[in-house]
Amino acid sequence: MYPTCTGVKNGRRTVGAAAIKIFQPDIAAALVTLQADSGNTNNIFIGGATVTMSSGIKLVPGGSIQLPISSTLELYAISDAASQQLNWMVLY
Repeated sequence: MYPTCTGVKNGRRTVGAAAIKIFQPDIAAALVTLQADSGNTNNIFIGGATVTMSSGIKLVPGGSIQLPISSTLELYAISDAASQQLNWMVLY
C-alpha cells in the first residue's frame, strides 16, 4: 500500500559516465518513480553515492523503478554512455 500524497513534481536529468546526485535539492517524498527514457541508447544504473555500472540497479531504455521513500537525498545515477536521459516523478 502506498502512502497518501498531496502533490506531484516531475523532471528530467542527463546522466553520463560519472555518478550524479539525481535530486538537488532534496525533495520530501512519499513515492519516487525513475524511468530511463525510451529514446536512450544505453543503460542507467541507480544506487547510492558509490553507485557503479556493476553495483547499481540497471534501467534499460524505457525501464522504470518505483521507490517508496521519504527523501530523495541519497539517490544517484550513472550510465555506461554520455547524455542518457532519466525521467523522474515524485509524489509527496
